[in-house]
Amino acid sequence: KRKSQKSFVEKYELKAGAIIVALSALLSLGWWQLLAADALFNYPWVQKAIPWIILAFAVYVLQFSKFPRKTQSNILRALTHTTALTVAFLLFWDWFNWLHLDISWYQKRTFFTGQAGIVFLILTLACSPLITLFGWSALNALKKPLGNYSFFFIVIHLFLFTIDYSDFGQNILAAFQEAILKKYALVGLSAFLLLIPLAATSNKWSQKKLGKKWKKLHRLVYLIAVLASVHYIWVHFSKLALAKPITFAIIIAFLLFLRVNTIKTAIRNFKRKRRSTQRAAA
Repeated sequence: KRKSQKSFVEKYELKAGAIIVALSALLSLGWWQLLAADALFNYPWVQKAIPWIILAFAVYVLQFSKFPRKTQSNILRALTHTTALTVAFLLFWDWFNWLHLDISWYQKRTFFTGQAGIVFLILTLACSPLITLFGWSALNALKKPLGNYSFFFIVIHLFLFTIDYSDFGQNILAAFQEAILKKYALVGLSAFLLLIPLAATSNKWSQKKLGKKWKKLHRLVYLIAVLASVHYIWVHFSKLALAKPITFAIIIAFLLFLRVNTIKTAIRNFKRKRRSTQRAAA
């Protein structure tokens, strides 16, 4: 029998798996964990630089590389999983291995995980507009993992919030009262509750079972994004640190604007006319 040759995509997936395993093994060494966790959580410039590096690599893969679409999807999916799981791993390692944890640690990590959840939510919302604008259809494969990681980090955010406001779990009622009685927390909790059915139905079985209702249900993500943005601004309003929350709100508003049917149709018509003009000129 003739041996079946592995496709380029299959070869790549094996390499990606090997890279992830190697990265996990590397992070299992204590001093690497210490260095990575310290850099990620205690140096703001690292938190700012890493997303830009990842974004630049993603744009290169989508716009300038000659990889086929399926390979682009696999590369970006591996990048998404590696980034999110590495951050989560370092967060849990930081929690389990530091003996000097105090209330300030929980407050800082609560803000960090909440921001991570919003970032992944924004990336989820950005997929369809970027496909419309630039034709990057490989991004279709990222909608599900990005949305799931948004939910994942928001669950951690809520857990740390509960620890923070319940005196390390001794008074859960106090955390519940904070979430219900304080408007900023109630808005965030509402966004989380709306996100639960979306995360629960983020699979092919639910998509087939719900049919057309599945799309209607997942349009709740627009409302969730607005609520998350309001919550983020409200939390930082008292600290007068509004630059980042307002920037995120503007990005979310712009992404929602690009999803309006009239705007999408206008963009597609413009691109179609431009292609026709270029062909005529050639």
